[in-house]
Amino acid sequence: MWLLKVFSLACLTAVCAGQDDSHAVTRTIQENELVTTKPQPDPPTPILQRLTKWSDVFETEELQFRCEVNGTEWTYSWYKNNEKLHEEQSLLTISSVDHTHEGQYSCKTHLKSKGVESESSNTVDVKVYTKPKPTVTRSSDYAMMYPKEPIDFTCKVDVSSEWEYVWYHNGTEISDSSSEKHTIHTIGHPDSGKYHCKAKRGSFYTEASGTINLQVSDPPTPILRRLTKWLDVFKNEELQFGCEVNGAEWTYSWYKNKEKLHEDQSLLTISSVDHTHEGQYSCKAHLKSRVDSEFSNTDDVKVYEIPVPSVRPLTQWLDIFPTEGVQLSCRMQGSSGWKYTWYKNAEKVQVGKTVKIENDGSRLTISSSSTSDRGKYSCFGKLEDRSVISSFSSNLTLYVYDTIPKATIVQNPKASLMHTEDWVSLSCHVNVSSGWDYMWFKDESSLVSSGNTHNISSVVVSDSGSYKCKVKRGNVFKPTQSEAIAIKIEERPQAEIILQTKWLDAFATDSLALKCEVKDENSWNFTWFMENDKLEESTSERHIVTPNNDPEQHPYTCQGVRQGRPFYSKMSAPLKTKNLLLKRRILLSISGLLFFGIIAIFLGCIALKFFRKPAAENELPDENDLFLSMTKTKDSPDGPCPLVEFITEASLKASPKAVEENGEICSETTSLPIILEENQAVMTDTNNATENGCGLVSFKA
Repeated sequence: MWLLKVFSLACLTAVCAGQDDSHAVTRTIQENELVTTKPQPDPPTPILQRLTKWSDVFETEELQFRCEVNGTEWTYSWYKNNEKLHEEQSLLTISSVDHTHEGQYSCKTHLKSKGVESESSNTVDVKVYTKPKPTVTRSSDYAMMYPKEPIDFTCKVDVSSEWEYVWYHNGTEISDSSSEKHTIHTIGHPDSGKYHCKAKRGSFYTEASGTINLQVSDPPTPILRRLTKWLDVFKNEELQFGCEVNGAEWTYSWYKNKEKLHEDQSLLTISSVDHTHEGQYSCKAHLKSRVDSEFSNTDDVKVYEIPVPSVRPLTQWLDIFPTEGVQLSCRMQGSSGWKYTWYKNAEKVQVGKTVKIENDGSRLTISSSSTSDRGKYSCFGKLEDRSVISSFSSNLTLYVYDTIPKATIVQNPKASLMHTEDWVSLSCHVNVSSGWDYMWFKDESSLVSSGNTHNISSVVVSDSGSYKCKVKRGNVFKPTQSEAIAIKIEERPQAEIILQTKWLDAFATDSLALKCEVKDENSWNFTWFMENDKLEESTSERHIVTPNNDPEQHPYTCQGVRQGRPFYSKMSAPLKTKNLLLKRRILLSISGLLFFGIIAIFLGCIALKFFRKPAAENELPDENDLFLSMTKTKDSPDGPCPLVEFITEASLKASPKAVEENGEICSETTSLPIILEENQAVMTDTNNATENGCGLVSFKA
């Protein structure tokens, strides 16, 4: 009994302690050396634990259970909704769950050696959810974000917990962010783009969230506009600017020379400007508690003093004549938009038939003036649509003459008779005012000339006529014409060179006498020229040319000169002394040759007569045949020709005087009629004398 009590107490203690230590019991039995068989206790009830951390499970997620019981010899069986599963391990793993895995899970243990099976463990209900899709939100709902602004993105999964988060920017994972909130403290342009997220637990990922867009842009640069229409601002005028930027939530700040002004509206108005308002204006735009824009464009403001207009003539003259027109101009220097009012002698000018004023008053036109238009003219200006009025200009005096002036014509030099090659200048003068245009006429025909002078540098006979001028100014002729001046042009007398040296003189002298003549009734002095070079030493009408003073034998010209008109004559035609002197030398050479030739022939004939070998008595010719007849001479090839021999020898030994200066031998021949006194008695009345080839003539009784 004691042993039974001890065993029962041990078993109760083991059961109460929740322990199932069969080995300890066995040891106890062994220790107490109990041989008798004892009754087996109930097997321990296993405990079912879910090893995954979360209670809710999603499709494709892994699910794992463990069935726990003390001891190592136990085997296990698993149940879903009390239906046994084919598992025998202490762990039940479902790698990818779906809705078929939903149900109530439990387990049992078995001790095969003893055929013992435990009671069912506790149960765990499993519900499989569809894979969740997180939602992403942003802290700022501004469509446009600006650099340096902060922003938060939040990823939220509505089911389960213990999620980790993965963030993506333009499809690329952001590696340094794993919480449900992704924060960018100061955004920049690279942060623009699309953001989305996923949630994960272990190896399980949720669906990707929807995308949310972030647009980063520089704040808009405002545009500064000058709302007043004019660019030039005068003292006491109003000046207004506008600062423009897209959007309605912007506020503004104004700056002059980069210094802030106390204005926060989109308009800046200065009601009355002065020089203290000059400077460079700009503006900035501000988005409340968010961002400031850059500076706008700038506008330079310069405040001007109101200018004084000036009156000036548009025509060249201010002293005018009746019916003549004039134009006056009133202008502001460097400004526009003015309308002008004209005054004459402190009274407003009234528009009339001959007085016109333009759309803006800048021009006053008097089309046909009279003495009533005399006076002092002035003007002032007013800016249209503005309250700016200038002071009066200074006065401009316009004078209108009572009568039209006359033009006079002056001739220089004053000569009614002129000669060809003279020059003459005509000038036309008006003794008052200026700005005249001149026209010239000859015999009522218009001349091509400009200015108040008409010049003829070298007159000809056709320039003779009656000259006059007319003047005009603008489109109105003033004097009709000047008085006429008559000019008569005659041909200038011709000079001529006369050779005073005669041919007989040419044989006795080695110089030429030239005389210059002008054939008219005037007395003349003369000027001589040698090949266009003036001969200062020769001023008389005669000029002597010698080989010493002119070895090259140049051409000569002469001209008559005198004190009165005509002052000089036309130049003579040139006279070339070279040919004259050359012919004289040729004649002298020929004459010398002829003289000495005749003497040589005569001496030759005498020598032939005395020194010829005498012929036999029976061979002597008859006295009648002493001289050959012309017929025999012509027929005989052996007939002597001493003259030909002489002339031929003379030609070969010609002196330099017979050679021209160009190096050629003179080829002139002269027929020489030779009649000797002793032969005159021999001549009879016969007419049979002929010339033979030698130049000698024989006569037969």
